[in-house]
Amino acid sequence: MLNLRVALRTRLRYEGNYVEVWNLETDPILKETLKALRQSIKAAEAQAIASARVLTSGERRFLESQESLSPEDQLNLEKTAIAEFYRLPDIEITAEVILRDRQGKTRREFMAFEALVIPSLAEHRDLRNLEQQVTWGQGLCPWTFGVDTVRIAIMRTLGFLQFLDPEKRWTKYDTQQLASRARSAKQQIKELLNYTISDKISDTQIVHELLDRLIGVKVKQVCWSNNVEGHEGEKLRVYQLDRDCWKFLMDLLHQRHPDVTVQTPENGSPLVLIINNQVWGDPPSLAPVSRDPIAFQVKPEAIQEERSWYDAAV
Repeated sequence: MLNLRVALRTRLRYEGNYVEVWNLETDPILKETLKALRQSIKAAEAQAIASARVLTSGERRFLESQESLSPEDQLNLEKTAIAEFYRLPDIEITAEVILRDRQGKTRREFMAFEALVIPSLAEHRDLRNLEQQVTWGQGLCPWTFGVDTVRIAIMRTLGFLQFLDPEKRWTKYDTQQLASRARSAKQQIKELLNYTISDKISDTQIVHELLDRLIGVKVKQVCWSNNVEGHEGEKLRVYQLDRDCWKFLMDLLHQRHPDVTVQTPENGSPLVLIINNQVWGDPPSLAPVSRDPIAFQVKPEAIQEERSWYDAAV
């Protein structure tokens, strides 16, 4: 594929054709036309999925076991997967919801986000993958081992949690520590997080791109300031989480995990998310106190429900 253009030209000439290569400048009108065409195709596909029906669990399992599917069955499966993931009834799955899903990209980003704040989900995902391999009797090889737990550990070690606070504002100086850690482990980050760190990009760009690409958290510049503590007189960009994006993530987190409550402590303390009562079965009096900016407590009877929902989603 990398040599497709050369190979095609060579093949055409070998067959006796006369080939002339034209180097054309980008046509802005054609570019906009193609962009509008792609958008209209996506809108039509989204409307087709929205018009499909949500399958029962039995119907879904049957279709997933088939080697080939009709276009109608494919649309029904896609709508069913979206309905189960977003916990929405059939009537609320509109074309707008499907477009925001971006063909599953939003789902993948959110699964990384919820695993970051609830690490047990990543562990369960990797264990489930191993259990499936054993069940299929295909043996276990290193490349079949899940690495979600490792990815989440890397993200937490880098310091992602400190930025998951809708009230927090920061400048380029606040991104230096995370970016420095990322640069020192850029090979591992490339292999495990699929993100290449270049020496040409800034610390701020590293942090913001990692937040966006890995967990779908958007950041925006809110203002300029020359009165940042410790850097008075220097004109600096000030950043904050995009509130619309954060609200979407929190709403979906509550939808998928109803026991989650959000607390915003005063005096600039980190945001705290609590899943009521206990941490994985520990008595409340013995529940460990997390020092992460996002702390979690889990009610034992909610664990199995959350895992069953996760199994259905993936």
